Amino acid sequence: LEWKNSEKSGDVTDTIDKTIGKKVLQLVGPSNTSTFIQLPKSKSPLKSLGLIGHYIYIEAFAKSNRPFSLHFDYIIDDKQFTRISLSNIFKAAKVLRNSP
Repeated sequence: LEWKNSEKSGDVTDTIDKTIGKKVLQLVGPSNTSTFIQLPKSKSPLKSLGLIGHYIYIEAFAKSNRPFSLHFDYIIDDKQFTRISLSNIFKAAKVLRNSP
């Protein structure tokens, strides 16, 4: 996966994290609708990330008491759309299912 195939919107910067010494993408903004990263970008001819494993590892750090949310949208076989949302604004876990 190359970052040139990503779409960045809002206050997204590449930086080196001082704690882990690795390149990270830092997202800072008033709203998750205006500050985001989309992989692959919407106008890219690439329609898949080419993931073949069973797991994906995402590490996120939210600054103290600031709301955050992560949304993972994926489509399987052009039929089944699934969204997984992780956030500190939800009070309880919930599973929603939409039938096609």
